[in-house]
Amino acid sequence: MLRGTITYLRSPELTLKELRKGVKEDLPKVIELWHQDDLGDHFTKGAAKKYKYRKRNSKYLKRHSPGKIDLILSGDMEEQLRRSIKISSTSKGATGRMRGPAYSKFHNKPREITAVTPKQTKDLAIFFDGIMQKRFNKVKENRKETV
Repeated sequence: MLRGTITYLRSPELTLKELRKGVKEDLPKVIELWHQDDLGDHFTKGAAKKYKYRKRNSKYLKRHSPGKIDLILSGDMEEQLRRSIKISSTSKGATGRMRGPAYSKFHNKPREITAVTPKQTKDLAIFFDGIMQKRFNKVKENRKETV
């Protein structure tokens, strides 16, 4: 771990203002990236193991023949989730809402569909960090860093 000190030459409000602005404007880009790149992974073979879905009951397994992709029965859910996402954001966070068929709300499906691996989490964090660093560099003249 690296520790450092930030000494503000003027008010730290400029940096805080840029942080809030960045969360509101740039965090939705992270959600869009996840929706574009990572959502589709949930509809592939091996997704149950990769994302650690809970074990399926016998009734569910009867409908899914062996070797069939776990979250796909007809393909309706994947199609609807990929087609639509509504992203809203504030200075404190962002939310992505997808519309799927009625059955997509049952049996932990929302949690399974939005699950991410540690690597995906890290990649999304690096992406967001890169965007925020550009923002903070704009107000860099307001502070002096010592390590």
